[in-house]
Amino acid sequence: MKKLRHHNDDAFNIEVSNLKRFSAKDHLHLIKLLVTYSWREHYYLLFPCADGNLKDFWNEFPCPSTPKRDYQLTLWFVKQCLGIAEGLKMIHTLDMPDTEDLDPTAARQTHGRHGDLKPENILWFREYQDKDPSCQGVLKISDFGLTRFHGTISYSRINAETVAVTGTYRAPEYDIKKMISQSYDIWTLGCVFLEFVTWYLLGWEEVDKFSKSRMEEHVSEIKEDVFFNFVNMVDDRGQTHTGALAKTSVANVCSMGVFQTIPHEANYTLSRNSKAFISAPTALTL
Repeated sequence: MKKLRHHNDDAFNIEVSNLKRFSAKDHLHLIKLLVTYSWREHYYLLFPCADGNLKDFWNEFPCPSTPKRDYQLTLWFVKQCLGIAEGLKMIHTLDMPDTEDLDPTAARQTHGRHGDLKPENILWFREYQDKDPSCQGVLKISDFGLTRFHGTISYSRINAETVAVTGTYRAPEYDIKKMISQSYDIWTLGCVFLEFVTWYLLGWEEVDKFSKSRMEEHVSEIKEDVFFNFVNMVDDRGQTHTGALAKTSVANVCSMGVFQTIPHEANYTLSRNSKAFISAPTALTL
């Protein structure tokens, strides 16, 4: 159950409208709304009961040897990553919903952006249809409170100042361009996958160390565990501008061979120093 923090009609209507878009699709990796109600000036949304979120799952199995990293777990891990990516794709490219509950303007806004992908917003259901003991359940994208849909013209240029974000997983363009698009979700999903791979290969303790390393590397006075630092960069024309540099700890995780790049929008250039990749950070330049 989700209780909206404030009695806000607009927030309630937006989230319910977002959830209705997916209800007919019944995607395995997208949470499904069961019922809504109001009580004592608060709105409530009822969902299937989860056993926790992705971070809870990592804490449930902190040791890299439990569950055993065998073929079955590897297959489950890959299927969950694929399913989450496909769920996000549905949000990004949703067909016009077959529902009379959406007004005509909303129905034309088919380009979605989740806006707040993070481990806490990926729910874990321990037992879900598959009774195989090697199956660890299913992961579902949840919390569509910050999800927005746009028309064809506006979906790629959203004013960042109008968007609330989770600091850890925010993409560089939020600060640099002051404009975001669907690629913002791709960045955040890449960050979550990096942590998920770290858990799979090394266990929960290394996920925690990964966060602390990013915090220690942050160059600003106020420390953050984001995945990049801001730097001054010179482009091919000799002009200096603000860019983003992936932190060394992020490059180290990428060097484990699972992810060679952090997926992101085409107008960023990803480059690496191949002679010293582990010690040299990955560059993201505008």
